[in-house]
Amino acid sequence: MRISELARAAHCTVRTIRHYHHKGVLDEPPRDSNGYRNYGIADLAELLRIRALVQAGVPLSLVTSDTALDQARELIQSRIQQLVQQQKFLERLSSHTVGIPSDVRESLRALITDEHLYDQEITALEVMALSGMTTPATWQVLRENLAHPQIQQSTTRFLQAWATLMQEPSVDIDQMVEEFRVAYEQGWMRGVAETLVEGSVDISLPDMQLEPRVEQVLSQFLGQWQ
Repeated sequence: MRISELARAAHCTVRTIRHYHHKGVLDEPPRDSNGYRNYGIADLAELLRIRALVQAGVPLSLVTSDTALDQARELIQSRIQQLVQQQKFLERLSSHTVGIPSDVRESLRALITDEHLYDQEITALEVMALSGMTTPATWQVLRENLAHPQIQQSTTRFLQAWATLMQEPSVDIDQMVEEFRVAYEQGWMRGVAETLVEGSVDISLPDMQLEPRVEQVLSQFLGQWQ
């Protein structure tokens, strides 16, 4: 069979076959009298074997090694495990057992009346939850904080400071950094950091699309806190 027929039988392209020839993983058959390569069943079998290994994730440079089949099985098993975890995660999303618990969301909504700030805080918590940073202890600490009268008062003072930050163009940055420090230590997020685990989402302050003054205050606060 010609190379185009071989490609069609193996469900790949002629370019792929030539690439395998170039890399030395698929032997080139001898040419017949008219100069065309003539492929046989053995060539098709070898091409199908290579394709199976490559599709499993084995690097092309290793498909001719003695461990290629074992490596392919390990790669496929790893992908199966990842797919199972993804399926479980989607099931949790569907059943609303991942993300912010509804009672925490409602308590936070009752405390933070500023719509924009509430949306920002909810979004931040959702990112932490969906990236695997939160734990059951996270939500328990938040429940206790949001129900604590003293923490509610501290949060209210912070919200007033936040309103000032948003409305006053000449706000004292150092004073606002101190307000953020007090809010972190005494407000509704008190003790939450200790319940978190390292997540997989790498974001920075510019990614959050904050107001310039807010970003400046948070940047200075985080610099001191770290």
